[in-house]
Amino acid sequence: MRLLGFLRERRAALVLTIALLALAGLEIARRLPASIFPSVTFPVIKVIADAGEEPAARLMPTVTRPLEEALLRVPGIRVVRSTTSRGSTEISANFTWGTDMQVALQRVQGEVGRIRTDLPSEAKVDIEWMNTAIFPILGYALTSDTRSQAALWELAEYKLKPELIRIPGVSQVQIQGGRRREFQVRLDPRALAARKLGPADVVNAIRKNNQVLSAGLTEANHELYLSLVDGRVGGLDALGEIDVPIPGGGVPADLKDLGTIAPADAVSYIRTTADGRPAVLVNIIRQPDANTVEIARDVDALFRDHPTLIPSDTRWATFYDQADFVSRSVNGVRDAILIGVGLAALILLAFLRDLKLTLIAVAAIPLCVALLLLALGVFGQTINLMTLGGIAAAIGLIADDAIVVVENIHRHREAGAPDPVRSGLFELMPALMGSTSSTIVIFLPFALLTGVTGAFFKPLALTMALALAISFFLAALVIPMLSRASGNTRAPRESGHSRFRAVVSLFLRRSSLAAAVPLLLLVGACLLFRSIGTDFLPAMDEGSIILDYWTPPGTSLTDTDAMLGGAEKIIMALPDLQSYSRRTGTQLGFFITEPNRGDYVIRLKPRRQRRPIDEVMDEIRTRLAAAQPAIHTDFGQLIEDNIGDLTGGVPQPIDLKIFGEDQTLLQQKARQAAEILGKVKGVEDVFDGIVIAGPALQIRLAPSETAAAGSSNEPARFGLTTEEVHDAVEPAVAGTVASNILIGERLYDVRVFARSESGLRDLLIRTPSGTLLPLTTIASITTGPPEAEIDRENLKT
Repeated sequence: MRLLGFLRERRAALVLTIALLALAGLEIARRLPASIFPSVTFPVIKVIADAGEEPAARLMPTVTRPLEEALLRVPGIRVVRSTTSRGSTEISANFTWGTDMQVALQRVQGEVGRIRTDLPSEAKVDIEWMNTAIFPILGYALTSDTRSQAALWELAEYKLKPELIRIPGVSQVQIQGGRRREFQVRLDPRALAARKLGPADVVNAIRKNNQVLSAGLTEANHELYLSLVDGRVGGLDALGEIDVPIPGGGVPADLKDLGTIAPADAVSYIRTTADGRPAVLVNIIRQPDANTVEIARDVDALFRDHPTLIPSDTRWATFYDQADFVSRSVNGVRDAILIGVGLAALILLAFLRDLKLTLIAVAAIPLCVALLLLALGVFGQTINLMTLGGIAAAIGLIADDAIVVVENIHRHREAGAPDPVRSGLFELMPALMGSTSSTIVIFLPFALLTGVTGAFFKPLALTMALALAISFFLAALVIPMLSRASGNTRAPRESGHSRFRAVVSLFLRRSSLAAAVPLLLLVGACLLFRSIGTDFLPAMDEGSIILDYWTPPGTSLTDTDAMLGGAEKIIMALPDLQSYSRRTGTQLGFFITEPNRGDYVIRLKPRRQRRPIDEVMDEIRTRLAAAQPAIHTDFGQLIEDNIGDLTGGVPQPIDLKIFGEDQTLLQQKARQAAEILGKVKGVEDVFDGIVIAGPALQIRLAPSETAAAGSSNEPARFGLTTEEVHDAVEPAVAGTVASNILIGERLYDVRVFARSESGLRDLLIRTPSGTLLPLTTIASITTGPPEAEIDRENLKT
């Protein structure tokens, strides 16, 4: 009470201080980072290594195991999981919660760097710390009816990307899809045979000529010169003039005389579409402390202020907007505050019939929220789903403290107390302190939670605890001062709430009835508890669907794209659809992806204009199963999918693991387990975990030249090495990138093709003696069995 007296004498200073703090809270709220997830340090680091097109069985001992062993040496490591596919391996390193992940990331990078020389020279290793800021917050699609995919890619890469990445808060701009331009040299087999040349000779000639080499430094004319031997070509005509030496001597052949040279689209096994047309997708990733809503506004302002960035014949459409979800969440909390203020005002006015006291009580709600936003900024929190949920949940508690204090002061005034503010607050203070402290104590166990639950619910608990503490401060100190300033009310009168008093009197007279009602409610709650589902997050309608799909193992990209064309007709026919995007051969995240896999991001219309999201997913699932039964699907929403990726890449609520060394037996047991799980009530999608990368075309050389040429039907090497055969076969299959050409500031690859009209079997290989032989004379060509991805898990005990 001494404090109350002290503040009473400095009422103006107190009111001014609270007002300034509230204004500061509103200003900080405007600058607080806004995102869907709280700033959670997820203890997961992912390593992806790409080693070309190596088979999984070969990649396991050369890349996967060395990387696993390197990661297991990092302190704090708990589990290392790996998935090895053709040419790529994906490793997830899970650390114990509480590990300093910045230090862990540096140690992982150091361990990987230490073994880098032990990995294949062509292997590329990417390391990412899996935090909430690595996923795109905005997704846009570039489409055009007149421009090619290569033109759209160049527009996105060279014009839009530099502008977007300069926006404050943007850390990365990802370009998915489209085609890159390159110069393709298509060799004529007859021209090569006439000069006894092989494709490797042409590739070597381009590499040795199209380069610039330093010959050292030299002093002359009082200056220091850098000596350069420059043979670079600057265009199509100069490329055709490159000399290709003839084996055994003779006049070198010009490259243009050995085939055709022309610009073309590069080979790509990634396809992206949007709204029924081929598209280039632009994904924007934010900095960890950036504001999602501000970035979205800046992107809109960029194109509004610079309309020429997007040509008139090109469409720029949004297929994913996380800022819209955050804005709707913020608006929802704002509406909850306004509704809470309105309802509290009506109830108080009805019971107290005092406008001044009613305004004082309801003013405490927005004032407390403003101070709470200031406290969140001080404690390093952000505007996210959990803090917004805490604010919304605390509104009732905030209003309760203010209403109780105002009502008790009002009652003491009606009773004629000489100092109703002092006596009313003195009477209520023990109960107010007890209720507030006991409620705050309830949230203390949340600080002890670990794992994903603790990471998400700590911000919620902190928000509610701060709201209760601020609410108590306002109710105990500020509201009494304002109530005193409001003056005395008019003489008390009968309120007339006879029905309310009758109900209260009934329960007071019959204590057994008062005990029976909550007991019945408790029994009913226990019975209903068994029928209530469980989940990590509450059921939400995000307005966006993530549809992961995969076609049968080994399906070509062309056939996969054709099947998905039928799937897209079903998606586009949905009345609830606003826009969508599709990725094939890549995904919306940090993963390895086969060309027969990918995902859709389906953006639905606003909730008031469509059905619930579960009904939309059920319709897509049913219609896809009927129209395209070969396409396997897995449905979800983006938030839950991202959480699954952050916690180890398992978005499904149930993950059954089967361990063993025999891959055939493991696949058999996995199929049996999937069949059993599919019969469980409530299960919608089941995946057996078996991912088939596809078959292999094996070109196997003879073990040694055991027979003279022509003396046996078995293949013989004729002195050729495996590398020499590979250098001849690669141009006939995918083409060999021999060099690149710099035009302006853009690099274009030079790819050499040497395809035979009748395929690989008649491909001519030049032996060291200069003889040209068909490939089948040197090697056997067979189709290998389909190869499955290899999953492993190492526990650190």
